[in-house]
Amino acid sequence: MVILTTAIAALEGHARYAEEHWNMLIQWVNYLLENGLDPENQLCTDDFARHLAHSVNLSAKAIMGIACHGKLAKMLGRDDTAEKYTDEAKRMAREWMKMADDSSHYRLTLSDDPETFRKLVTPLHRFINETTYRVPMIDWYHTDSGRHAGFKARSVVGGYYIKLLETRLE
Repeated sequence: MVILTTAIAALEGHARYAEEHWNMLIQWVNYLLENGLDPENQLCTDDFARHLAHSVNLSAKAIMGIACHGKLAKMLGRDDTAEKYTDEAKRMAREWMKMADDSSHYRLTLSDDPETFRKLVTPLHRFINETTYRVPMIDWYHTDSGRHAGFKARSVVGGYYIKLLETRLE
C-alpha cells in the first residue's frame, strides 16, 4: 500500500492522499522496518507454495516501501522524516544485496543494464505473444509445456510491467 500510495503521489504531483492517511502509513512502514529485511515464515502472494520464510520478494518490497515512505515525507516537506526512512531503506538495500549475493550473480536476477534486461525479458515477451494457450497472463506455468498451472489473471503479474514506470517516475 505504501508503494501504491507513492505511485499515486508521484503521478498526481502531490502527496495529499498520503497526508490524509499518514498515521496508517507510519504504522505499516514501522512494521516493515522491524520485519521486512528478512521476513519470517508467512504467507505471501506465492500462496500456492504455502508459508515461506526469507522471501526475497517480500524483502525487496519492504525495502521499496520504506524508500517510498521517504519520498512521500519529502513531498510533504517533512525533511527529517524523509531522510530517516530514505537512509534506512538504503542501509537495508545494502544488507539485502549482501544476503542475496551468490558470487557471480544475485539469487534474484536484477539489472540496470538494458542488454541484460532484454535478455531476461525477450523470452517472456515471445512466449506471451506466441503461446497457443489463451489464458490471461499468469505467474505460474508448467515449464515443460507452457500451460498454466492454476491461477488466471492474477494482480501480482503487474510486476512484469515495472520497467515501464522506471523512467517516468524518476
